[in-house]
Amino acid sequence: MMSYFLQEKDKAAQSALLDPMKQAYSHGLEAVYAIETIDVKSIRKLEPKLPNPGFKSRPHAPSFSKQLSFGEAFQALCIGPLVDVKSMQSLAPSWKQVDLLSFFRTLFLPQSKKKVALFLKAEGLDFLVDSLELTPLERIELKRTPTSLQQEWVEKIKEALFAPDSLSLIRRTWERIFTLLITPWVERRLGLATLEELMERCERILTPSPFALTLMRWFEKLFFPEGLFGTFLIQSEEELFVSREVEGSRQEVMRLAMTYFYGADSLYPLDELTLFIERESALRWVGFPEGFVRKVLRTTLQFETFKNSRGKVLICLA
Repeated sequence: MMSYFLQEKDKAAQSALLDPMKQAYSHGLEAVYAIETIDVKSIRKLEPKLPNPGFKSRPHAPSFSKQLSFGEAFQALCIGPLVDVKSMQSLAPSWKQVDLLSFFRTLFLPQSKKKVALFLKAEGLDFLVDSLELTPLERIELKRTPTSLQQEWVEKIKEALFAPDSLSLIRRTWERIFTLLITPWVERRLGLATLEELMERCERILTPSPFALTLMRWFEKLFFPEGLFGTFLIQSEEELFVSREVEGSRQEVMRLAMTYFYGADSLYPLDELTLFIERESALRWVGFPEGFVRKVLRTTLQFETFKNSRGKVLICLA
């Protein structure tokens, strides 16, 4: 009896030692063969997943070409090889520059390159013809085109540019450029800027620099006869532009300043005249931002400022 007990004990010990070894060195086929023991009735059929009723799917965003309102002819084109989309996105508020050349190109996308080349030459924009990358064959055909047909092509492109959709696009684009990049800059300068200062600003924000100002003048000549600055700002004097919010204040300062000049030889120190105007306005509960009165007096063409021998700034009638 004792020997039987010891034999069973040895078998149990050997089994305990072999079980981990079997598990450690298992080839995994036991799990595969175990599928034979699965009850077929317990298997569920795969069904399509139904959307969550509390979740609203986001509508598919239209392509970039359909977001821009350039007309059906433009939407049918692949604008990738023709215009730099990232440059067009430079009109976003986070950008500090505008690729004006890319915007200029979008105006001619539906037109053939030969016709555009003729139009550019007629408008004095010959330096842009190379950017069209005309083939040698297209250049030869262009030279052989009769003059009457060339003029007809140029007139048709002009008609397309002055179509309502095109005019609206040009107007909205420049309005956005001023709203985002020029008018806020003017307002940070107390709402006044000279023509020279505005041209310097445009030179910084419009790219590419060799062509940007030339293209800006082209837009101005063709579509804004009153001038770009005069359209989106107020032209107070020949070379002075102000934001619409401060024009009334500027006129009030000029009215008060003129009351101190009784004759052509009247002369005041600039700091004293500035103080007189600010005090007189304060008596009527009218206030101006710091430095506003002084800047109005120095930027107007009706007055002239200069330094005397002692280095003091004086002001007189121009």
